[in-house]
Amino acid sequence: MSFLIKTGLQRLVSPQFNKLQVSNYARWAGRRPLRVLDSEEHPEFQPRNKQDEIRDGARMNFRKEVTTVDMDELEHHEMKSQKKKYAKPKKEVPSMDMLETIIDASGKVVYTKMANNDPRVGTLLTTLKSKKEKAKQDLILLEGKRLIREALETGSKLKYLIFTRPEELDYLKKHLPNSGAQIYKMPYREMQMWSTLTTSPGIMGVFKTPEVDKFEAKNTIPLTVICDNVREPGNLGAILRTSAALGCKRVFLTKGCVNLWDSKVTRTAAGSHFRLQIHSKQDFQQISGKLSDATVKVFIADNNVVTGDGHEDLMNLVKGIPIVPYYSSNFSQTNENVLIVGGETEGISQGAYSLAAKTNGIRLNIPLENGVESLNTGTAFGIISFEIKRQFNTTTQKADIGKELDVSLGLRYL
Repeated sequence: MSFLIKTGLQRLVSPQFNKLQVSNYARWAGRRPLRVLDSEEHPEFQPRNKQDEIRDGARMNFRKEVTTVDMDELEHHEMKSQKKKYAKPKKEVPSMDMLETIIDASGKVVYTKMANNDPRVGTLLTTLKSKKEKAKQDLILLEGKRLIREALETGSKLKYLIFTRPEELDYLKKHLPNSGAQIYKMPYREMQMWSTLTTSPGIMGVFKTPEVDKFEAKNTIPLTVICDNVREPGNLGAILRTSAALGCKRVFLTKGCVNLWDSKVTRTAAGSHFRLQIHSKQDFQQISGKLSDATVKVFIADNNVVTGDGHEDLMNLVKGIPIVPYYSSNFSQTNENVLIVGGETEGISQGAYSLAAKTNGIRLNIPLENGVESLNTGTAFGIISFEIKRQFNTTTQKADIGKELDVSLGLRYL
């Protein structure tokens, strides 16, 4: 073993080896990664079998053994004292401990400028590339000045703001708090490498996860939306955006739905997270307990081709719920309407059908032509939900016209 180690040491200090290293330096010196991937996104991070673990363990043991012998050999080497004598001082890495003052006494924004390859970039953004770390530290990442502004206007707590151009910072200046966060200016190339989007908008905001389940929506109609196993980020974002535009009372997401704060969900929702009361990671038992109104009625957006996947109990449950065209139901006569939409892959779950059966619910169908069996989840939700809003608006307008007529007739006979 000692012979092999000595041979290896001689090879490391040989001029031929150094010449080879210098000749290859130009190939990799100027290279930089195009994008930073976390462990969940990288294809090489796959579950390993027992043989791989045993092989890796043997390699690690061998390395530990070689390292121990190397240190024993080097302790008696004369170069150790020379190394201590002429050792260069270690380069200090800039720390992240800066003042959390955003606006100074003169009204200017206080920020720290980062250069290319600044080590603080990795320190700051590595955590945000890991889903587990984000959940552990209760943080969310928002990209784009309009989305960040929506979060600031609703009082969400800003932790970090990273920008590339002064225009983005000027756009947000009047919405920024005076203190409590840190602001960094970063080269665009660095931000593009760390961005979760194909093209970075040039500004990122890191917030404490807002408590959106406590938000109070304004100008609402008596409509509650339940997203059942909606796993496509684009579909969930579209549903949230439509729900906010309608004025839905609240939205429930079952445990099978995609993460509410996924980057694609937030981009598609376009700030609707901060205009809705959203309850995430719910099961149907929890949802049922929050639907306290005795006159609640459950509607399921159904394509009328449910097979039940061979489960006889589910088939009998589905057949026991009537199905009608979506425009034939009178939604305005119910104090609390609940609309359930399912994901395109999983469809409606048994828990949703059970809830509908308990409340004398109805399956709503959208008639289709040319052999098309179903619509995109977001599209189907938009068609049905706007019909619900139309009926409520019509009922309200009729009531207002009736009051005006009563007033006018009363004035005539005075």
